[in-house]
Amino acid sequence: MTDEEYREFLTFLFERYVRPRLPRVRRRFHHHMMEEWCYHLDQVQQASHVLRYIEAYCDDNGDIYRTFTLERLTRAVSDTRYSLEFSDRTAEEAGFLDAFEAHADDILSGLQPQLCFGVQY
Repeated sequence: MTDEEYREFLTFLFERYVRPRLPRVRRRFHHHMMEEWCYHLDQVQQASHVLRYIEAYCDDNGDIYRTFTLERLTRAVSDTRYSLEFSDRTAEEAGFLDAFEAHADDILSGLQPQLCFGVQY
């Protein structure tokens, strides 16, 4: 499938699965959609920074136990879980998951790796 055909295919999936559900999702989030999105995005970014710091700088000397408390690590994991659940729930309600499940092979076949964060895939 060419790039243009792939774009048309994804447009078809959006029109078929997602656009009909957007009014319902917008009504649900109308008053606080941006606030909730921003809240969850901030939470998952903060948790990601904590967990990436641990991954990058934790060595075997036990310094990590002086740097982070059990409560902060528990909150980072919890924030990540709740923010991802919010994202999953929204993607499902908007129809993205239905489109993906019904056409996963076709969608994935058109994806191409790109340079991201200086890492070549």
